Amino acid sequence: MKKLKQVAYVSFLLVIVVISFSANSKKSNKSVDALIVDIAALPNGNRMIDTSDVFNIVELAFGSRLVGERISEIDEARIERIISEYPMVEEADVYLNARDELQIRIIQKQPLLRVIADNGLNYYMDNKGARIPLSKHVTERLLVVTGNVPPHVPDFMETGPELLQDVFVLGNMIYEDKFFRSMIEQIDVQGKDFVLIPKIGRQKIKFGTIEDAKGKLDRLKRFYKEVVSTTGWNKYKILDVRFDKQVVCEKR
Repeated sequence: MKKLKQVAYVSFLLVIVVISFSANSKKSNKSVDALIVDIAALPNGNRMIDTSDVFNIVELAFGSRLVGERISEIDEARIERIISEYPMVEEADVYLNARDELQIRIIQKQPLLRVIADNGLNYYMDNKGARIPLSKHVTERLLVVTGNVPPHVPDFMETGPELLQDVFVLGNMIYEDKFFRSMIEQIDVQGKDFVLIPKIGRQKIKFGTIEDAKGKLDRLKRFYKEVVSTTGWNKYKILDVRFDKQVVCEKR
């Protein structure tokens, strides 16, 4: 009886192996039926990269869109690596679905700043400090950084230049504050100092260096809410927050 059970068990394993081999054999003869691209929109609904860009990336790397290629020869991991190297892509996920379609899902990098520097550089910086080229599909409405902006280097938050670190830190502080995100439209870099330009009103805000940035923003916000709200937006030509515990104003 025990021997009979062993024979039955071995036979069962052989059936499983045959079925598995048959399935793999059928899979190796199948081909990719379609290339499906899904790009997650940015929070504002925009897409800096579109399906045609992804098709071009795949064609340049593999010589075709991979439709009609044998499934057994598809290297999903390699496709992911190649697409992830595109400067606007944060993450790519590639897999074959049950319909023999090659599915590509993409998460875009999140632009934080638009840099238009005196040295001619014009690009976006994302929320991790990475440089993103301008998109041919859409223009992002972001906080703009102008003036004496140092050249971008990939690891600037660790190695410098320090002034670029300061630009990124201040840009993040403005973006993270709902009031200032809707109020400030430009950071102008003048030497090592910053001048802020608001969206409303015609004043310039002398901010100085990044030192005590939180304190400067706090008293600027208080001034806007308690003083400018009653005197009007255009009464002052200069607001200076460089001095401790005060906002120095120059009227028009």
